[in-house]
This record gives sequence, structure tokens and C-alpha cells, in this order.
Amino acid sequence: EARVGNSELSCRGEVLLKCNYTQEGAECNTICRKIPFEQSFFVEGASDDDSVIAYGRCNSATVSIAENGEDGVLLNFDVIAEIDAECVRNEEVTVISDMYSTECNAYPTYKDVAFTESLGASYGNYTVDATRARNEEELGVSSVIDAKGVAEVKEIAERDGRVFVLGECKVEMLTAMYGEEKNEYGCSTIVIPFKIETDLRRHKADNVNYDLHIETVSVKGRLDDTTISADAELFVAIRAERSYSERLLDTLKLDDSEKAERCRNEIRVVYPEGNDSLFSIAKKYGIEYEKLAKMNGLPDSSIESPAETHSIDGVTHLIISY
Repeated sequence: EARVGNSELSCRGEVLLKCNYTQEGAECNTICRKIPFEQSFFVEGASDDDSVIAYGRCNSATVSIAENGEDGVLLNFDVIAEIDAECVRNEEVTVISDMYSTECNAYPTYKDVAFTESLGASYGNYTVDATRARNEEELGVSSVIDAKGVAEVKEIAERDGRVFVLGECKVEMLTAMYGEEKNEYGCSTIVIPFKIETDLRRHKADNVNYDLHIETVSVKGRLDDTTISADAELFVAIRAERSYSERLLDTLKLDDSEKAERCRNEIRVVYPEGNDSLFSIAKKYGIEYEKLAKMNGLPDSSIESPAETHSIDGVTHLIISY
């Protein structure tokens, strides 16, 4: 679990320890322990409106054996784990995309500026499984001692606003054939294809990039008379973002020697076309866009977003008087 708020990112989870052991030729046994943990990070400005993901891994694990009274042993584990967590949010910024002067000639220059927008993040645990028939070498297997798996992502697909992670988990199982004289051990492999639907919902956007982390949390192997099976629990953390660029104003040079002259009582009738907006028409004819909107009775919404084409939606013509 990962939660964020009041400049703090809190992570809570478990470290799973699993150890196989045997004594003097006896059957192999497995013990498992889950060690809970809770860790907090200071993230200046973080709030509960942020999207958050977190994931962890064990970098190393060792086990030592100590005597613990008569016929008893104590297993000591030393584990080093690492946690990665991040929170993301979009912030509104004010930019200037164009500028002009109604008093003199203006010469603007522009540049393309890159932006990144977060489209959300999600994480969760998912269970996948597969079964296949035993091969000839596995017919005598009597037990699955342990199993481990590695997940590989093949594709991230989008369907009807939903995001899917497609891939396969390759599971290797340590098996045993117990006999009266000796025990024999072997390895079996099974591939689990998966298609996981995440909690992430896709916004309609181009140039979407995904940051994905996937781990195999636990794996179990099973046997019956004719088949061999495996279950795997996968952890998936995914974040989506899109990259785009905007053409913004870089510099503006004003030429005071060339005054923009207008004849008094001059009237123009302009018929908007294509990508025209209140701003573009005002710039073309050297008049304040607020004044243009007022003299044509346009609503306040036109002035609030003058550079958008919808600022003159439904307008068949504009009258300009100087």
C-alpha cells in the first residue's frame, strides 16, 4: 500500500522469506515467513491529490543456522530490501503563445517548448495460473518442493479506455522423486501467459509513454496424476504520461518608427474562416481583442480564451470600427 499527503509518502507491505531445508537425506521441507514493514518519505509539497505508485525488491538475503537447545536449530535471516516510490501531479502554468501591438508594428519570434502531462498511475497484485500435461521425465515426480518465476512484459495494449499488460511468467519448479534408497531431484518448467487489466484508465491522447515495473511476488507449483500446474502472484506498478509541444512566444520586437495608422470612422466586416479565433482576428486588424468582443456583443467566455477557435463559435461575421 502507498499513501500520500501532507508532504509525506507512506509505504506499507511485507517481505516474504522462503527457505528450503533437509536433514540427512530426509524429504525436503519449506518454511515461509512474512515480515511486515512500514516506511515513510518526506516529499515537499506532496498532497492527497497526487497519483502515487511504489514498489520494492530484495537486493540480498542470507541465512545462518544456530543451535537452539536439544535437537533444535534456529534460522537467522539477514535481508536487505529497497523501496522505490513516487508521486505525480499536473500543475497549471501560464504561458504566452502570441502577442502584438495596436500602436506600432510588432515582430514576434516563436519557439517550440516540450511539456509532459501525467495521465495517472496504478499498482496492484494479480494472480495468474497455467496447467499442462506431464512429460515422460515428470511421470515419476512425487512432489514440488519449490518454485520461482520471472515475469516478462511483451506489450502494453489499450482497449476501450482500459490499459492491459500482456506477457508471460516463466516458472521453474524444483521437483523430487522420493525412493526407499535415495531421493532424486529435478526441474520442471511451465510458462504462464497473462493479460492483466490494470486500474489505469486511458485518456484519449497521442504520444503516450508508459513506465512499468513488474515483479513476481510468489509462485506455487502443484501436481496431480497427469498434469503439472503453477500459480503466480504478480505485482504491477504502471504510470502513464504523454509528451507534447506548444509553440510559444520567444521574443517580441516593437518598431516605434512605424506607427499603425487607422482612419477614423473606418469600418471593416470580417468573415471568420478555418482556424480563426478572436485573438487572431484582433491581431490581424490591430485592435484589442477585448474591444472587438465588446463591439460585437460576444460573451465573456470569448475573452477568457481568446486564442481558442471556440471563442467565436457560431459567429458568422465581425464588425471592426476604428
